[in-house]
Amino acid sequence: MKGPWREAQPLGSDALGGEPDGPAPRLVSFWVPGVPVPKGRPRFSSRGGAVRTYTPEKTRTYEDRVKSFGRLAMSGAPMTGPLKAVLRIHLPALKSGPKALRSAPPTGRPDLDNVVKAVLDALNGVLYADDAQVVTLEAYKRRCDPGEEPGVGVLVAEFRGVDA
Repeated sequence: MKGPWREAQPLGSDALGGEPDGPAPRLVSFWVPGVPVPKGRPRFSSRGGAVRTYTPEKTRTYEDRVKSFGRLAMSGAPMTGPLKAVLRIHLPALKSGPKALRSAPPTGRPDLDNVVKAVLDALNGVLYADDAQVVTLEAYKRRCDPGEEPGVGVLVAEFRGVDA
C-alpha cells in the first residue's frame, strides 16, 4: 500500500503476509452475566448553591460489576497503545409475542451505543488507561435463545493500526 497508512490489523497478523513483529499481543476476554445496562445520562443536584454532577445509581452499579469481572480476567498492568474491542451484548429473550417478533433483531432499548459506552467506561484503568485507546470496535446486540443467560461478552486486544 502507498503512504504511511495501512489498514489496521491485530498484532501478530501482518497484513502483508509476513511474520508477526514483536511479542505476542495481549488479549483479554471475559463474560459479564446479567442484563446489560446502558450508560445513564449524568444527573445534577444543587446543595448550598453549588451544582453537583453524578452518575445514576443503576449505571454506577453496573459499571462496578463490569469492572470486577474485568479485574478477574486481567493479569498485569493495563494495556497501552491502540486496542481493538469486540462486545457481544445478549439481551433477555422476549417472554411473549409472535415467534417472528421474538426471533427478530432487537431494535428497541437499550441502545447499543449506550451499553457499549457503559462497558468501555467501566474498564478504564482496569484493562487500559483510557477508552480513547480503542481504535476499532465491533458491537453486536441480540436476544438470548430460551434458557440462555443474558450478559455481555468482552474481548479487548492490542492492535497495530498506524505506522509511526
